[in-house]
Amino acid sequence: MNEGRRAQIFGCGLIGGSIAARLAELGWFVTVTDINTAAAQAVQSMGYAHEVGIDPTADISFVATPVGQVVDTVVQALAQTEGIVTDVGSAKSLICESVKDPRFVGGHPMAGSEISGPEGSRGTLFSDAPWILTPSVESADSTLDEVFRVVRSLGAQPLVLDAKTHDELTAQVSHVPHLTAAALMAAVTETSNDPKLAFSLSGGGFRDMTRVSAGAANMWVDICQANSKSISNHLHHLSKSLSDLAEIVASGDSESLLNYLESARQWRSTLPHIVGDVSEFCLVQLSLSDEPGQIAEITRLAAVNGVNIYDLSIAHSVSSNSGLLSLVISAGESERLSQALGDGNFVHRVSELV
Repeated sequence: MNEGRRAQIFGCGLIGGSIAARLAELGWFVTVTDINTAAAQAVQSMGYAHEVGIDPTADISFVATPVGQVVDTVVQALAQTEGIVTDVGSAKSLICESVKDPRFVGGHPMAGSEISGPEGSRGTLFSDAPWILTPSVESADSTLDEVFRVVRSLGAQPLVLDAKTHDELTAQVSHVPHLTAAALMAAVTETSNDPKLAFSLSGGGFRDMTRVSAGAANMWVDICQANSKSISNHLHHLSKSLSDLAEIVASGDSESLLNYLESARQWRSTLPHIVGDVSEFCLVQLSLSDEPGQIAEITRLAAVNGVNIYDLSIAHSVSSNSGLLSLVISAGESERLSQALGDGNFVHRVSELV
C-alpha cells in the first residue's frame, strides 16, 4: 500500500525512532539523520531505517529534534526535501510563528516512555495516542490532509488545534505537572533536616507525583523557554490554588476542605485511563510480597491465556515489603485470568473499572 513512499526523519530519539519503526513496518522507505551519528546508526541497525542521511525526494519529513532546534531543522528540511514537513515539538506557538510555508504543519504526539533515546523506540508507541496538529494560516489544506492521514496510519488519533490553544492546554496538563513534581522534590530537600530519611518514608503517592521529575532536565529547559508565557500563567494559578488550600486547612473548616477534596476526587475520576467504553474493562488487583519473579509470572499467565493487559501499576507499602499490583484488562477476559491466577495461588480480586 505504501510501496514507493519515502519518509525522512530528523532526530533519532524515542519519538523519531518510533516514527521510523512504524513507517518501516507500513512499507515506507525510511531515511534518518541525527547530529548524533550513533543514534541514527542505532535506528538503522534495529531495522527501522533503510538509510542514514538526507533523502531529497522524501514525501514527508518529521522533525523530531529537541524543541530548541526545531525551527532551524524545519527550515533545513523544507530546503533539502521536496515533500511536506511536520514536527513533534511540545510547544507550538514559537515554531508556527517562525515557519510560514504551505508545506509545513506543526504537530505534537502525546506519547512517551520512561526509556529515552533510540533504545526505547517501538512501532506501537503512538497506538491510540492523541497527536495534535497545529496548522498556521500559511499551511496548505493539502499539507494538513496528508499529515493527518500519515499520523492516523501510525495508529495515533489526530486532533487539529491552533498553536496558542495547544500551548495553553499542554502547559496545564503536561508542563506545569512536571515542574510541580520538581517543586515537590525541592520542598523536601530544602526543608528537611534529613531528606534521605524523609524519602525512605515516602509512599506511593509521593513517588507517583514526583516520577516525572526524573526526566531529562535539558529537554524541560527548552520546553519552558518555548512556552514560557503559558507555563508562567498556569504556575501562578497553581500557586493561588495552593494558597487557597493552605487557608482552608489553617482555618480548620472541615466542610470546605471536604468539598475541595471531593471536587478533586470527582474530576480525577473522569480522566481517560483507556480508549473505549469503560464498561468493557475491569480491574484486577493482587497483593504481592517483595520477591523476584512475581510480576513476570503474572504477566506470563496473562499472555499464555490470551489476556491483554491495557494498563499496569504498582503501589508500594511503606510499612511492609509488599505492594498492590493493579491490572486493567478486558471484562470479557477476566474469568479466564482469574482462573489462571487462582491456579497459581495468587490471591486477587476483580472489580469494575471506575
